Amino acid sequence: MDACLDAAEHRQNGNGVPVDMKLALQNYQAACRLSNAPSCFRAAKILRSGDGVKADPKAAAVWYDKACQMRQTRACAILGDLYLSGEGVDKDDVRARFYHNIACSSGLRSSCPKAGR
Repeated sequence: MDACLDAAEHRQNGNGVPVDMKLALQNYQAACRLSNAPSCFRAAKILRSGDGVKADPKAAAVWYDKACQMRQTRACAILGDLYLSGEGVDKDDVRARFYHNIACSSGLRSSCPKAGR
């Protein structure tokens, strides 16, 4: 897992190797599959932004969900926002509140109003 994460960071930042966001994304996804939650978040962020790869909001939502399931609070909040806006997912206020409630319960206060608290 650490090797995948290290490779991804090197490819993303160009540390000793050329920047290659497609390869960085693949390495983050591999690390995520090995239960590295920050890698799931980083994969989602790259897919959402389209930084060096084709933007894919639907795929980004899937990776944010994986990160949220691994207790990445910010991923839960972002997933809630995606459900509020309908970006990459069907707009769903109930799911938005659900994910913001997870984030709020984990200490991310900015999600509390969106969770109805």
